[in-house]
Amino acid sequence: MESIRKILRTPSAFVLIITAIIALVGVIIQSKTNKEIALIPINATSTAEAKLTQIAFQPTEITLTESTPSTLTSDTFYEDNFSSDAPTWWSIDNVNNEYWSSSSYIDNGVFVWHVTSKTAVFASLLSKTPSLTNFDLELTLERVDNSQNSSYGVTFFATNGAGGYDLKFEPNKPKQFKLQKREGNTTTSLIDYTEASSMNLTGSNKIRIQVTGSNIKIFINGAFVGEVNDDAIRKGQIGLFAGLLEGETVILNVSDFKVATSTSQ
Repeated sequence: MESIRKILRTPSAFVLIITAIIALVGVIIQSKTNKEIALIPINATSTAEAKLTQIAFQPTEITLTESTPSTLTSDTFYEDNFSSDAPTWWSIDNVNNEYWSSSSYIDNGVFVWHVTSKTAVFASLLSKTPSLTNFDLELTLERVDNSQNSSYGVTFFATNGAGGYDLKFEPNKPKQFKLQKREGNTTTSLIDYTEASSMNLTGSNKIRIQVTGSNIKIFINGAFVGEVNDDAIRKGQIGLFAGLLEGETVILNVSDFKVATSTSQ
């Protein structure tokens, strides 16, 4: 017994004891780790993949910004999808006066306005929606003629030839828009020609105009592109327009026409 005590007092024996203790602790840790690995989902091939699986189920908060406007909602809704030959809020007719001739019709679910000028003229076609003070307008607009000179766009708070606001586009100013105000014979630029990177050079563009009080916001293909405050005109219709030189033709296609407003306005 005394000889064993002498051996245990030697440095080499002390090292052996420490090594044995470390090995025992390692066995205990490995046993616990094996139990935790057994809890990983069977469709996970590694600990990292298991963590990714858990993260995927965590809820993500999405904050809407002006480049991702919310869906149109309101108390009152005016809508035309042009699925029939008799739209609710647009007129199917022909016009022939001293300034221009035009026709409007439905073609495969699209409302078409075809206008040809007899002189340089501002031509417009107004919808049959009531005069609204606050509204949220959305429509898909495409120009399908080959004229390179005549402007076109969406007009609102408009009366026939007398005034209104115009969201204006021109073929020689690609991916740009302008917002102007017409009062009698005076036209005022509210937003001068501004680039809109979201605008398509060819095909259709989804136009959205929000009016709340004096504030006017413009969106093109879901992206916020500009705003201005002006309340000089607060009565009139929503419609289409074309600014034509003599002998020019503009053809506009409209689809998915929606106007939301509040009955409390």
